[in-house]
Amino acid sequence: MKPCVAAVVGLLLLAPVEAFSFATGKDVTFVSVELLDSTGTADSCDDDGVLDTGETARVHVTLRNNGTERLAKTSMTLSSEDPDVSFPKGEKVLFPASDPGKNTSAELTMRLSGPAKPRDITLRIDYRDDEQQVPGDKTHTAVYRVNTDELPGTSTHETVESPHHPWTLAASTKNLSPWTRQIDPTDTNWFFRGPNNAVIGELTLVSPPLQVSETEAFRFTFQHRYSFERLDSNVSYDGAVIELSPDGGKTWVNIGTSVDPTYNSTIYASGDNPLKGWKAYGGQSPGYPAFAPATANLATNYAGKTVLLRFRIGTDSEQGDTGWDLDDLQFEGLVNTPFSSSGPHRGLCLNRVPVANAGPDQTVNERRLVTLSGSGTDPEGRPLTYEWKQTKGPTVSLSDASAPNPTFVSPKVTADTDFQFELRVRDEVNTSLPDSVNVRVRDLPQGNHAPTVTAKLELSVFELDTVTLEASGTDADGDPLTYQWTQVGRPPVTLDGATTEKATFVAPEVTETLKLTFQIVASDGEQSSAPVTVTVTVNNREHAPVAAVEPVDAVEEGSLVTLKGSATDEDGVTRFAYTWKQVSGPSVSLSDRDTASPSFTAPNVDKETKLIFQLVVSDGKLDSKPVRVTVVVQDTSLEAQAGADQRVREGSGVTLNGSDSKGTGLDYTWTQVDGPPVNLILAGSKAMFNTPDVDEETALTFQLQVTDGRGRSSEDTVTVRVTDQLPSAPDSGCGCAGGQDGGVPMAVLLLLSALGFRFPKKS
Repeated sequence: MKPCVAAVVGLLLLAPVEAFSFATGKDVTFVSVELLDSTGTADSCDDDGVLDTGETARVHVTLRNNGTERLAKTSMTLSSEDPDVSFPKGEKVLFPASDPGKNTSAELTMRLSGPAKPRDITLRIDYRDDEQQVPGDKTHTAVYRVNTDELPGTSTHETVESPHHPWTLAASTKNLSPWTRQIDPTDTNWFFRGPNNAVIGELTLVSPPLQVSETEAFRFTFQHRYSFERLDSNVSYDGAVIELSPDGGKTWVNIGTSVDPTYNSTIYASGDNPLKGWKAYGGQSPGYPAFAPATANLATNYAGKTVLLRFRIGTDSEQGDTGWDLDDLQFEGLVNTPFSSSGPHRGLCLNRVPVANAGPDQTVNERRLVTLSGSGTDPEGRPLTYEWKQTKGPTVSLSDASAPNPTFVSPKVTADTDFQFELRVRDEVNTSLPDSVNVRVRDLPQGNHAPTVTAKLELSVFELDTVTLEASGTDADGDPLTYQWTQVGRPPVTLDGATTEKATFVAPEVTETLKLTFQIVASDGEQSSAPVTVTVTVNNREHAPVAAVEPVDAVEEGSLVTLKGSATDEDGVTRFAYTWKQVSGPSVSLSDRDTASPSFTAPNVDKETKLIFQLVVSDGKLDSKPVRVTVVVQDTSLEAQAGADQRVREGSGVTLNGSDSKGTGLDYTWTQVDGPPVNLILAGSKAMFNTPDVDEETALTFQLQVTDGRGRSSEDTVTVRVTDQLPSAPDSGCGCAGGQDGGVPMAVLLLLSALGFRFPKKS
């Protein structure tokens, strides 16, 4: 029995690598991520554990509830900066709820496209619980080597990266946890792990045969770390040794003294460990949990021999620990290459076994045609061949044993009899397992009865309707029935589904009522029902006319506007009744509103205004759908323009040229509003006067008022500056052209007065 104090010390000092510290409240932490093949499906080419171009893998992530409360809103989101990486089933998934201290796992799929070259891809995993104590995502990043193939028997270096390694993993009893291949969740590096079980027994990791050179020294290096239950720094309850067999495993030699660093402990001699009293690796390795290097040098002791190497763990009946981790075993002095290496993906996909399906079991009557419903699937989608074989019942003749759906005639039987058939499918390489189907043939001592059929006898439809003819049949013997619809008379129509219970056709166009006749017959394979006749009356469908209105360009207020409507009719009608109405805008009076082309006068508006009119056309029976037209009436506002300011000398004749943007139908009024008064002579939009004598430059201001027929007016002013000396050259002269003002001689003014032009009084 172990000393009690030793057990307590061991419990306090040793902690497994996976130990977690817990947070108060709600918290989630990362445990591991695995990239798993979609084994056995077309999404995986070679099932080698490496993601290749064109493959879809499962990303299996495990998280741990690291808090003190239940988590129910845990999720993860996958992403990658590599454009060739996609996530066919989405990038986010929820995890099952987890209790404190428990793990929870979820999966998403990841697909690789792009060139099939070996390279590294980076997968980012953002995970969280929406109610965690510290909000926000946590992130784990994994790097994977893709587009590589495992090449067995090509290396003297065991990297443990291949899932199909050549090592033998064994345990002395079934209740021991065995050696396994594990992945480091922090850097996706694989290694062998032999756990420190809390059960008496041994675990062994045995190499493949190693053929030692006759001349070169035999040595190997490896990386390892260990944590075993121990008593003190020199004595352990559990531990491990390294052994070699020169005779195929019959005998084993402990080679610990050839390893540097060698064993550091002794297994407790009074315990029940199979290695008790042995020198061994025990306690914790230096720098644990970091891996540490070790070298075994066996010189030429085994030159020319084939040997086995064994890593052996012994445990007692009480407390366990993490155990022994091994990685990166490199051998020198071998003539064989027993381990796998990695190379570019060769595109050599597995050929998986296809699957046969013989179809559902059937029950039929004697003397009936029976069809077997076979099918097959191949994971790679290869074409299949079929092979049927009868395995039970009186022999029958299959129409084609290599067809997916062969037929045979059920024989006459004296009692209900079972017939069994077996189907195999083959993809040129592999043959499926057989699948069976049972056909029960029923005895009919009373003989066969003809089936009966019923249907709705009268149907009334319109032209161009899709018409469904529907029947139902019954058979006293329970036989399956077939159906046949036929048309009797003309004009012919195309029947869809004429051999089913429901047949359909499109009713022809007609100008008057038409009757079509059809018959339906049901058959049980031996006898047919009496025919049932169905009459379909096709009625002419009246078509409503279609109205149209021509668009109208923008118009000015006060202008005459004509709306132009028209109509067409599929039934050939040429006389229509037109109904117009105004639906929007200032009300106007429509003349001839019951004709195709009514008119109206555009109203006066203060701004651009829309008038909307609607037309409905009738053929005497049906009205068209309403159509609308919009008329935009533009505003023509007044804008008086008194002309440009002038500068003239004293005693000169001046003409003021007024105008307006509208241009016609206007009254013009000129008035002097400032300066020494002058006599204005008015002539429409113009006014004329002679400038007075001045001692200095003097301003005369005049106002032009423009008024339209609606009483609207607009004003503008112009200033004439009179100088007592000759103006400079640029401002001199008579500006009569292009709307410019100029002087008028006094003789002309007197002549205009004599002819009756008005001279307004001085202001």
